[in-house]
Amino acid sequence: MRRTTGLYVMASRRGKLPTPWVWEIRRKDTPLGVKLSGGYFRSEQAALKAGQDALRELLSTWDDCVEK
Repeated sequence: MRRTTGLYVMASRRGKLPTPWVWEIRRKDTPLGVKLSGGYFRSEQAALKAGQDALRELLSTWDDCVEK
């Protein structure tokens, strides 16, 4: 069973046109201690989708490690 992690994805403009958007995975209560981010994307929606895919992969890997 997956526990609540408090992790979420946010997108922000950090680069220059034509690909200014990046994603970042954060934790609500306390900092993660590492920076998980990626970019650069043409739109906020594209950055959010890539970040959500990365978060899904992180949680899947996390669950695999916890189960072993």
